[in-house]
Amino acid sequence: MTPSRAYIIASQWGSYMHAGDPGACFYGFRLDDGRPKSEEHRRSCIAYTERCEHVALSQGDKRDAGELRRLRRFFETTELAT
Repeated sequence: MTPSRAYIIASQWGSYMHAGDPGACFYGFRLDDGRPKSEEHRRSCIAYTERCEHVALSQGDKRDAGELRRLRRFFETTELAT
């Protein structure tokens, strides 16, 4: 997965209802670059991606769940954005 593709997927699942919302981590990327900016940001993105994947699975959406699983692996393995 490219950083640009990760950015696109994350932008579809981001959530910012209030301060401290776990989905706000998906708004912390640089433009068109879905790589985490710090190890703390990486942990937040992985945790929120897992949460979204569970939502997709509970709704029977295997396509979104698979895409989110790939996004989580990207967050786990990519280098940090510099």
